[in-house]
Amino acid sequence: MIWISANFKGLGKIRPGSKKVHFNPAPQGVNVVSVQAVEDSLLITSPRRIFIAPIGADDSRIFERELTGEIFGLIKDIQPYFRKAGKLSNGKVVIIRASKLENQYPIIETPRYFLAEGYDFFGVGGRQYSAGYGIRLENIQSRICRLLPLWREIGHPAGVCADEG
Repeated sequence: MIWISANFKGLGKIRPGSKKVHFNPAPQGVNVVSVQAVEDSLLITSPRRIFIAPIGADDSRIFERELTGEIFGLIKDIQPYFRKAGKLSNGKVVIIRASKLENQYPIIETPRYFLAEGYDFFGVGGRQYSAGYGIRLENIQSRICRLLPLWREIGHPAGVCADEG
């Protein structure tokens, strides 16, 4: 199955061998900006809400369970703009959110969650993600450190491209 984030059309899926896209509408006012298939679950991200569903869930139940309440408990009164959710190799749910001046902590880590300001994340060796305040790297020991190309800190928005070759 190929899953597609389809913004205000909701969640799209394409079955292998099919030339049709089936759209599962999102709840009123929710636009799907990212979807990740992680093990036996889907993590569905909208700017204000994050959903989790079993991959085999009926269409009517895809948007039934939210992680939003737990996450809001971590970020308190700050209105987030979520970009993407997934899972790290250590089992934690990673949530990438937009940077805001009122974010007191750009990284929040709990036994279950790893919230970070940034644009995206991907894994090459450790987990890496690009952030509005430079490039960050989570290495295998789960420590956060700056990535310093040519011994200089990147102090502006940056993207990361990797070639595994």
